[in-house]
Amino acid sequence: MQNKFLFGIVLCLLLPISLSLSAINYLPGPGNDVSGEGNNLRERNFFYHNNTDDQHWYGTDKWAVRFNFAEVYPTYSTSQFIISKAKIYFPMQPSVPPQVTAALYSDFHNYPSTQLTSQTVSLNAHWTEFVFPVSVTASVVWLVLTCNTYQAGPFVSASRGGGEHSFYLNTNTPVQYFQNFATAGINSELLFTISGRFELSGLDLELANFELGPEISPAQEVRPAFTVINNSAQTINSGKILLNITSPDTTFAVQDTIFLATELAPYAELHTGFNDPLYAQYSYRLPNNPAQFKVRAQLTSEYAQADTSFNNVVIRYYNAFNLPLPIKLAENFFTFEQAPNPLSLQDMVTMQDLKVINYFPMVADTFYVLGARQRFDWYGLTGLPETVIGGDSLICGFVPSSYAQQFSSAAEDLSGQMTFLQQNDVNITATVPHNILTVRLSLSNRGTAIFNNGIEPTLAYQSRFFAALCHKTDLFGANRYVFDRWGAFADTIGSALALGTSWLKQFTVLVSDIDSVSLWQNYDLVYWLQNTTDKQIWYANVIPLLHYVPYTGNAEEIVPSPYGRIIFAPNPLRKGSVLRLTSEKQLDGKLEYSLYNVRGQLVQSGLTSWAKGTANVSIGSEHSAGVYLLRLQYKDKQANDKSVIKTKKIMLYP
Repeated sequence: MQNKFLFGIVLCLLLPISLSLSAINYLPGPGNDVSGEGNNLRERNFFYHNNTDDQHWYGTDKWAVRFNFAEVYPTYSTSQFIISKAKIYFPMQPSVPPQVTAALYSDFHNYPSTQLTSQTVSLNAHWTEFVFPVSVTASVVWLVLTCNTYQAGPFVSASRGGGEHSFYLNTNTPVQYFQNFATAGINSELLFTISGRFELSGLDLELANFELGPEISPAQEVRPAFTVINNSAQTINSGKILLNITSPDTTFAVQDTIFLATELAPYAELHTGFNDPLYAQYSYRLPNNPAQFKVRAQLTSEYAQADTSFNNVVIRYYNAFNLPLPIKLAENFFTFEQAPNPLSLQDMVTMQDLKVINYFPMVADTFYVLGARQRFDWYGLTGLPETVIGGDSLICGFVPSSYAQQFSSAAEDLSGQMTFLQQNDVNITATVPHNILTVRLSLSNRGTAIFNNGIEPTLAYQSRFFAALCHKTDLFGANRYVFDRWGAFADTIGSALALGTSWLKQFTVLVSDIDSVSLWQNYDLVYWLQNTTDKQIWYANVIPLLHYVPYTGNAEEIVPSPYGRIIFAPNPLRKGSVLRLTSEKQLDGKLEYSLYNVRGQLVQSGLTSWAKGTANVSIGSEHSAGVYLLRLQYKDKQANDKSVIKTKKIMLYP
């Protein structure tokens, strides 16, 4: 087994780039948090993924992650990790568990070299554990999984990430070699974890996490929760955390010292919660007025002079706002065929202020527009279907058993989200006949202290403004928003929105291709402000054009037809079925109809008859699923009147 992979590294450098991609592929995962079992106080988990099951990969039999422990402590002469076991997440458990092998390899010029140890087990758990027969101490090591993966499973899981540390065996070249995810254009990290502890030539005390909570709002009492890790062989007897809280509200500031209640043994971890009785004395009341604040926590001990400093400090920013968001926003990205299942489960969530925008980013879809693809790419999404709730909560794929709970939970989290902005005024003017909409809206910060000192990050400057014109469309049994076009896409915000200031935004929307009556009745403008760092939407609102765009077209276009209102049912309908038309008037005579696709091409026409106010139109089975326009012309019994009485958008499904 010596130097098993060395031959590959020599020759793979000579391969043309066009051969670098292997036939691997993935299915979207549910995006669940799969953190697995709790941490062992004497065991450290080291990984590059983010503990979410975002993608299920298949197509080769070897997958690997290169772990570089030396880069964690670059100033120490010795920075190694003593590895006792590995944990790998598998998204499915086959009925007949296969044997899978995890092996550790040394590193030679950034490529796996000599096998150091291995373990073979049955794949019988999501987090499958491989306890190695011997511990391995290394500064750099490769964890290589041998497992046949196929489109029907089993799979290996990956989280969204950079991809610099993950690899797959490329079997699509004359010489097989380990291809890096990032260089192959894959922004994911495999859910591979190594367990053990660091072995350092010096002392390291780490503040792994520090938070205030459990709730953040004006006048709220908050308490600390933190994790401290001793990465060295020295017992820590006098650990403490220096806490500093500052705010643009100059009436509020905190300076305190939190003393660790117990000693910290070598290689041990200390975890505290918000309600830990040993730290109940450390409680802080936030200011009565809404404000942002900054928390700086620094860990120190009796060995401060010898300790590394790069992992002793945690800095967090909090928003104690008090204004509910006017609307909560969710976004779907899917194909027309994928849409019914997630939509049906989303309909079970009853939040009146939750608005859902549906994007169809695939060119082949009837509802496709370029702007939908722009939004898909802005999020960095890689597969369909995807659901984004509030900008920062993602559901990858569609798993029927978990989707409803995931969506409901994410939507519920939005219910408590607050903002600091208020909409002052909206004004929309339209040219005649509605070629361009000019929108002017004003947002103000009337009472919240916001960082704007040039040192701390300013929320508005970190964010972008979006305005989407959405068509209210009958889609799978309900009236839903389908994205139509952008009024503004990722526009910068030219104001800090500091306390007592307002921001005026003006933009135009070209709408010359939309029927005047339809624009007035069937379109809304949804706009929001979104952070570019964590993607959170921290303000969103909707402008119903019915309330703001006065109708200015020809009078006969809005006066009810002399033939009354016509009801089309069912709509949507299955292709090859019959569309039933019902008129408020007891119409008789001939009815001529024409069916057009969204490209304006006539795909079907015919003649039918009214009979006591009803008529049937048979839709051909040869048409593709999608949206069509049905144009009706009425002829009376003398055939001397041929007025267009209705153009209706209908939807066909397979």
